[in-house]
Amino acid sequence: GCTDAETISVIEPTPLVVSPASFTPPTCYGGNDGTATVNAEGGTEPYIYQWDAATGSQTTKTAVGLKVGIYLFTVTDANGCNITSDFVLVTQPEPPELLCPSDPAPVTVTGGATTASVILTAPIYDPVCQILSWTMSGATIVSTPVVDVVPSPYTFNVGTTTVEYRAVNVAMEELTCTFDVVVIGGADLAITKTANPSPVNT
Repeated sequence: GCTDAETISVIEPTPLVVSPASFTPPTCYGGNDGTATVNAEGGTEPYIYQWDAATGSQTTKTAVGLKVGIYLFTVTDANGCNITSDFVLVTQPEPPELLCPSDPAPVTVTGGATTASVILTAPIYDPVCQILSWTMSGATIVSTPVVDVVPSPYTFNVGTTTVEYRAVNVAMEELTCTFDVVVIGGADLAITKTANPSPVNT
């Protein structure tokens, strides 16, 4: 008839909570190097992370290699408690621009010269997110695209040359712009001296 009593305390873990996920957008417009990070606390660690198929079903706290879009994730703790997010929105950066310089001042050559060295201003573009190339038409012809900016100074033929820049971004969208380079040909003035005629006796 003897009895014994013992008190057992069962401690329930704090609820599993997931804060709004943070993200970094892709470096370039149309790129796919964005990230999204889940912030979980409470429950019982360790946590299991599961991102949706749009991420490639990644299973880490931070999903990488993301393009602009909406992504879902689930966090499960060691006791099997889980939370599924509504969504994580990864936004798109602004598309890069391409701006050509103004036409340089016309250059005049003399002495029968047929070319002139002209200093050029580089275009405004995004070297990280765009591939830049150029061609020339008119007095100076470069028909095969050359990657990068036109070297400065550059030698142009007499006449008007149109320089065209072409920039292609990560999304394979293309921008173009042009400017003109004018080289004016000329010759030194030839001065001919005529001897005074002999006086004529009348």
